[in-house]
Amino acid sequence: MKEAGLVIVGAGVSNELQQTMNKKNTVYLGEVYDAKNYQISRIFKMADLFSISGYVGLGLVQAFYFGLPVITDEGLQPPEIHYLINGRNGFIVTENDQNELKKKILFLLENDIERQTFSENAKNGILTQGSIQNMYEGFKSCADSFG
Repeated sequence: MKEAGLVIVGAGVSNELQQTMNKKNTVYLGEVYDAKNYQISRIFKMADLFSISGYVGLGLVQAFYFGLPVITDEGLQPPEIHYLINGRNGFIVTENDQNELKKKILFLLENDIERQTFSENAKNGILTQGSIQNMYEGFKSCADSFG
C-alpha cells in the first residue's frame, strides 16, 4: 500500500491519546474555528476519504460536497445518514467494529478506481439529492401537508 496520513479534526482527543499517535503520519489539529471555511475547505480538499465513528451530522454532507467517500459505523445517526449508500459512496460498518472500519478504510486507500467511483457518487449524489432546491421542496411539501 502507498503511504497514508491521518488528519484528525475536532475536540476530544486527550493528551494521553495524542502521545500514542504515530507522529510520522498523524496530525491532530483539534477544533478548527473558521468563519469563512477557508481552513476546513483546505483540509477537505487534501483528503482522499472521510471517516467519523458515531454521529456523522453535517460533516457527511460537507465531505460528500468535496467528493469524499464516507466511512462510519451503525448506531444512532442523524437524518443526513440517508445520503450514505453503503457500497456506493461510502461504507457503514458494524458499530464499534474497529477491524471492519480499518478494513474499509484500507480498501478505499488501496483501490484508486473504487475510491474515485465512490468519490464521484458522493459528489453527484449530494448535488442532486441534497440540493437546496430538494431541501426546499421537502420542507414545503411537509408544511403543505398540514393544510
